[in-house]
Amino acid sequence: MWTKLGEIAGPASRKPAEIVDGSDGGQWDQFKSHFTVESLPLVGDLESIVDQYFTVAAPFSTGGKSKEFPDAFMLSALALYHQKNKVNIAVVSGDGDFKKACALLPYVWYFESIDDYVNAFKPEQSPEVEEPIDPLRPIVTEDLSELKGILQRGSHVTTLEADRLISLLQNRGENYRYFFLNATDPFWIPRLIAAGFFTTLPEVEQMPDGTSKIPDWAPIYYLEKAFDADPEAVVGILESLPSTTNPRILEGVVSIAAKCDNPEFVSRLAPKILSAAETPRWGREKFISLLEKLAKW
Repeated sequence: MWTKLGEIAGPASRKPAEIVDGSDGGQWDQFKSHFTVESLPLVGDLESIVDQYFTVAAPFSTGGKSKEFPDAFMLSALALYHQKNKVNIAVVSGDGDFKKACALLPYVWYFESIDDYVNAFKPEQSPEVEEPIDPLRPIVTEDLSELKGILQRGSHVTTLEADRLISLLQNRGENYRYFFLNATDPFWIPRLIAAGFFTTLPEVEQMPDGTSKIPDWAPIYYLEKAFDADPEAVVGILESLPSTTNPRILEGVVSIAAKCDNPEFVSRLAPKILSAAETPRWGREKFISLLEKLAKW
């Protein structure tokens, strides 16, 4: 059983409270090196813990019940962490009573060994496993909680967490849309480029009844928000986008161009701005904002 009671993956804060049994052969320290460690204070809901003790509810059991108080405090601390951060928590332990207690908590994933924990995520990490992408795949509560938790940590995420977020986005559906509508940090730009999220664009579809279907492209909303922090990176992405006639995307380009304070950026976006001008019904107000800015230069 891993008995480092005060530690969880996350940003460093307080000094860890540790109880070490010395039986892990250094595996725990090696495993921790892949993460940023956050220290949790060993405090919790004392009233709830006392109730568990007298009702012999997990992690307490008959015989030697008092020895389970450290586990009870740890579970209570994890519960408080979950309530505050709205994230799922992975627990590695070989304790049967602890396992029973974890089974009562829907936000806790229990693993009996680190190997079990790693293997549980292998299919998502392996580049050899290619799952079909379903754009209509609905989000599940667990995915949304995990995605929010990673997103809230911004540039402080670990490599494993960043890879996990990209994996969630590749499932498309609402995971994909939620991220691009809410993310603002340019930290994600190189990772999104490497994963190919800016290489293809949805085009206008002509329907059998003669109407046109104009699909949305969620990444343009992220790029508009990230522009304020890293305009060079965003303009570089917009420049490299394939040619498109999708007015929703071109409207987004004009909106970003209207935020530019550097004439060079607008010049680099000129081909797409001219393409947007061919569909004057779209983004008229944004065109006016851009023209007003150009008139002042």
